[in-house]
Amino acid sequence: MAGRCGSPICAPTSGLIGGNPETTTFSGVDMVPLIYRNQYVEVGGGLKASLNAHLSLFGNADYQFAVTSYRRDGVKGSLGLRYTW
Repeated sequence: MAGRCGSPICAPTSGLIGGNPETTTFSGVDMVPLIYRNQYVEVGGGLKASLNAHLSLFGNADYQFAVTSYRRDGVKGSLGLRYTW
């Protein structure tokens, strides 16, 4: 890997989860609304480094958080090795 520079990766994302609110019924009488609509933002980044002409190594990490009143936090990441021929 001497003399090779890594390539930065940036991946901002925004999304909306849910739609029409649903309800559930308890004992055949009590209708309780299930609120699952949420808007979130996900930001992430990573690096890709070429080891030689055919082999590269990559890794990334993402953080997701809610921008509405319902809590949604998450972290995910990946590492990998890619071979092309």
